[in-house]
Amino acid sequence: MTTLTPENPGELLHHAMQLHQQGALNDADHAYSNYLDTVEDDIQALRLHGILKREMGDAEGSLDIFQKLTDSSPDNFAAFNEIALTYMSIGQLQDADAALEHSLFLAPGNPLALINKGALLQFRGHAKTACELYRAVLDSDPEDLEVRCNLAKSLADAGNTAEALSEIDAALEESDEHPFILSIKASILADSGEHDQAIPLFQRVLPEMPDDENTRINLGYSYQLTGNQSEAMILWREAVDLNPHNARAVSDLAYGLIESGDAAQAEHLCDGFLLRHPGEPMVLAAHGYASVASSKNTPLFDYNDLITSIDLTAPEGYESIDAFNDDLIKALQDDESKISNPVNKSTYGGIQTGELELSSDPAYIALGDLVNQHIRATAEHWFNKLPQHPVLARIGQDYMIRAWGTLLNPGGKQTAHIHPMAWMSGVYYVSVPEEINEQTNDGWIEFGTPPERHRIGGQLGETFKPELIQPKAGRMVLFPSYMYHQTQPFQSESQRISIAFDAVPLNSMAMF
Repeated sequence: MTTLTPENPGELLHHAMQLHQQGALNDADHAYSNYLDTVEDDIQALRLHGILKREMGDAEGSLDIFQKLTDSSPDNFAAFNEIALTYMSIGQLQDADAALEHSLFLAPGNPLALINKGALLQFRGHAKTACELYRAVLDSDPEDLEVRCNLAKSLADAGNTAEALSEIDAALEESDEHPFILSIKASILADSGEHDQAIPLFQRVLPEMPDDENTRINLGYSYQLTGNQSEAMILWREAVDLNPHNARAVSDLAYGLIESGDAAQAEHLCDGFLLRHPGEPMVLAAHGYASVASSKNTPLFDYNDLITSIDLTAPEGYESIDAFNDDLIKALQDDESKISNPVNKSTYGGIQTGELELSSDPAYIALGDLVNQHIRATAEHWFNKLPQHPVLARIGQDYMIRAWGTLLNPGGKQTAHIHPMAWMSGVYYVSVPEEINEQTNDGWIEFGTPPERHRIGGQLGETFKPELIQPKAGRMVLFPSYMYHQTQPFQSESQRISIAFDAVPLNSMAMF
């Protein structure tokens, strides 16, 4: 029998790799550490140990190990890909992007960096640029089905549904209709509103993916929107049984219970989830409506203390708020990521940008400073006025700001939605047509009304009222991210232009 000791390093590394592959992460961690105590600069062992630390949720440890790897092998482009993935796992997206750019500097066109950068861009709403990167990879390796699927999803996000379906059909043909790829086609169809076509595809996938709760959630959604609520409820219950930590499954089931008149059970379901995941926005929202439907008082819709509206003065360097807004309008109009009526977003009858680079333009930099200032002030207000409120559960020192622009055309609107990755959200109004004023609610932002698809309005009672706030150029409104909000349609010859933003806890940003 061979003894696994530092005197036998080859066997120790092999043992560490076996433990890693078997999922014995703690034991593998010790084995890698013991091996690297003996062979400090082994590139393969450092890479695997860094990956392991990321899988264990130890991003700091992962980055420390990859730093050692790049110190000993500064031209190792693959190491910078791994660094990027670790940064992505904790939401440090700008650092991830910098690591990918350095990987591409060391090895121009290397597929790993292009694929990861495409995923990063896709996540940040820059679907058109993501498509370009995926196409570059497929030019050199047209048989990479995973990249072809990513391309299809990005095409759908960019509004090119027909082309997306063509790409996914090609992938299905090459893969002999692999269930996972079939589920992607079903999701693209569902996202485009073709639920009657999506349902039979989801049904074909279910037997092949018995442990996949997301297929059940998505099929339940399609059933709901085609009027088959009973089948939707069955699937959502199965999804929760498979993964009781899935917020989407729990919230969809909770809304179904409220609609069926069992608000008490919905409240109980949400209570259990929130004990394990305090402050999770999707389930927190459902809990609020369940409490209202059960005729209980809830602090979740305390509009007066939770919604803050501030009319800003011009930031430093600008003569007036109008001059500041003019620069923001120009920056938004020049943004190449804009998409009309983006899929999977709440914007209808308008245009939405991808995530804005708040460090890329003087006006964006000034806006970012204002956003951070008022996020901190609002958080302090919440702590002082509402010290036990659930809204505080996810607040932390480490957060990032994500922002995007919305340009609504006449008749446009945003449907009811929340921001499930954030703990505080807000909107800054850049330009508001004169027809949107105190004489009418047209174009105003409305808080509290749940999405139409949940059909729970009749369960909330006549005393439950939404809150309406008038948008004005130069006004910033901040609110809890769990609070559903929408806009009223308006008629004008001018666009209603705003920049929305989220304060996102870095540890909630895992992408991979």
